[in-house]
Amino acid sequence: MPKKHNLVRTCTSSRKCSFKLRAKPVSRGDRWMVKLIFGVHNHEMAKSFVGHPYTGRLTKDEKIVVADMTKSMVKPRNILLTFKEHNDNSYTTIKQIYNARHAYHSSIRRSNTEMQQLMMLLDRDQYIHWHRLKDDKVVRDLFWSHPDAVKLTNYCNLVF
Repeated sequence: MPKKHNLVRTCTSSRKCSFKLRAKPVSRGDRWMVKLIFGVHNHEMAKSFVGHPYTGRLTKDEKIVVADMTKSMVKPRNILLTFKEHNDNSYTTIKQIYNARHAYHSSIRRSNTEMQQLMMLLDRDQYIHWHRLKDDKVVRDLFWSHPDAVKLTNYCNLVF
């Protein structure tokens, strides 16, 4: 059995209210006693939960849906509309959709910068590309072309 001091939990604040609670298990740990140590409610209650960070958060399943729809090039507003159609009580905002998309893109990119990721994708998909650097770290010029576009240019060079 864990020591008693490990079972006491103290929460100290929220975003707007300043309060302190102490909670500890009562009678064999199946119930909890919560005691208000200090509490000040310094604002009016919200009339709507739209935009509230807790109620608008995305579940793991919704984050997977956002990632899948992002891969399919679905616009963020359409992702939000899909969530609203499937759940009338959804308080998710467009900002949370953008944040989830950013997190998805960052997870794909890992530690690469956006430019490093672009260069890696150009190599992976066998695009013809060329670049010049300024001061060995800054890309000054960048050109890329799809291999099929190069073939068409070679076949129909009079078009230019």
